[in-house]
Amino acid sequence: MTHDNYEKVLTRYIRVRDLKKYEEDWNSLFDANPDLSPYQSFRFNTIAQQFSPFSPRRILLEPIFFLFYNSKGVCRLIAPLYKGRGWKKHTVRLFTDGMPAGYSDFIYPADLSLEEFGTAIEIINRELKSPTFMFNKINETSRLNAFLQEGDFNLKKVDRSLCYQIPLEESFASYWQGLSKNTRQNIRTSKNKLMRERYTWELELHQEKGLSRHIQKRIMPIYIKRYFEREGRSLRMVLLALSKRFLNPITWALKTSEHSFCAILNINKKPAAFLAGFARDNGRLVIPMLAIDSDWEKFSPGGILITELMERLHELKGYTSLDLSRGGEAYKKRYGGIQHYNFSYEFTLEDR
Repeated sequence: MTHDNYEKVLTRYIRVRDLKKYEEDWNSLFDANPDLSPYQSFRFNTIAQQFSPFSPRRILLEPIFFLFYNSKGVCRLIAPLYKGRGWKKHTVRLFTDGMPAGYSDFIYPADLSLEEFGTAIEIINRELKSPTFMFNKINETSRLNAFLQEGDFNLKKVDRSLCYQIPLEESFASYWQGLSKNTRQNIRTSKNKLMRERYTWELELHQEKGLSRHIQKRIMPIYIKRYFEREGRSLRMVLLALSKRFLNPITWALKTSEHSFCAILNINKKPAAFLAGFARDNGRLVIPMLAIDSDWEKFSPGGILITELMERLHELKGYTSLDLSRGGEAYKKRYGGIQHYNFSYEFTLEDR
């Protein structure tokens, strides 16, 4: 066995319920794998753990975290999980499943081996007494996705769901010309309408450590209003809306993350559309929130927002993509989105 292989053998693991003591190990792995999304950051997961008990969807789910180390004491893999209770007791899920996070994954370095992953799954399977693994929202580019497809597992169910990201071209001109003629004309027409009606508009950008309370007070009413327009105003929808406003891990992460990002399209100095999310060091912007104020809908504020933002990102340099994440909404493709997929797996280690 070579020295490299020896370091990629898991020799010890611990099972914990509280993440606070393991921030250094977590951050070391996260920083060593730029393909992991912001939803796999330590900060996001600690916030999610804090608010998890308040979610009706997670009443029967108990957070549990496995950390795996090699013989040198280096942490090689963290498995953030929910194990089921009650009638769900024979299931195990990824921790960010059931949350408005676009992607779920383990935490590991880019060079994690299939053997290490297999060892970790075997241990989890033994510790949790042979559960059914229900792993959802795993991006097709993730090594976890490759491991699940390459490994020796009893796959009972495999599904995929559509996602979109808009890559940054060599120049904004290249991006703009890549849009359909009809889309370009619609944006020009919308801007002409604004000018004819003597409305002013501007793009407001925030790249900072945590979005201020002032910014959140400006954008969240649009988000909740749009939610009601889609889902209705039943008592259940009102309670869910309050949950999204005050108990949503993404909302709280935006307040505190060192890589928060927000773009607001103002018309007559009032927010007409916004998007918000998180930046990764590799220049990828992951956007879980995008909404328009329907009062301005005839001016296509979402289209102006996205195309103006793409122009600004090309000017700023350093950005590689605007990841609009899960969901196959038509506007994502219209404004330059390239499709990719999230995968969901249901599997056991029995009958192999």
